[in-house]
Amino acid sequence: MMAPCRSGDDLHDMGEDLMTRSQVASLFRVTSAAVASWARRGRLPEVRNEAGRPRYRREDVEALFRSGVRWRAR
Repeated sequence: MMAPCRSGDDLHDMGEDLMTRSQVASLFRVTSAAVASWARRGRLPEVRNEAGRPRYRREDVEALFRSGVRWRAR
């Protein structure tokens, strides 16, 4: 389930460090499609910037990484 959409200014004001889908994919060594799938399945909360593009909170990404989630390398 995706998090509610918020404007980019609201996210910036909250001091959140956000990552793009591509950055997350690179970190996990998977495709961007895999990251989108994780978001759809609720494994990684997603927020949208002003332009409607998906972004991921660094804190959530790091928690998923630390959890030892198994993923397939590209």
